[in-house]
Amino acid sequence: YMIGAAYEIPEIALRVALTYHSEIDHSLDTTQTINGVVVAPPSTTDVTTPESIELAFQTGVAANTLVFGSVRFSHYSVTSVRPTALGGASLTDLENAWEAEIG
Repeated sequence: YMIGAAYEIPEIALRVALTYHSEIDHSLDTTQTINGVVVAPPSTTDVTTPESIELAFQTGVAANTLVFGSVRFSHYSVTSVRPTALGGASLTDLENAWEAEIG
């Protein structure tokens, strides 16, 4: 799921928003092949996508001019792709990340 909240003061083009994306688990039907040759019977691959949280802002600094930016944390270390045919071991090994932008 995704949930968020925002606060605005339109007169000065101020907007601050906080957004949260939850971790999501998926189960996908999978056929594993190498060069088009099926190498394992049809199975299921479990996939976990990461949660993240972002704080974004903008504000007017002069007529027709905005300053904006955001900071985002993504919990990538929980991301996994685990094909059953590989014994459920994850194909991913990611580190958590912080991202920032300003403009």
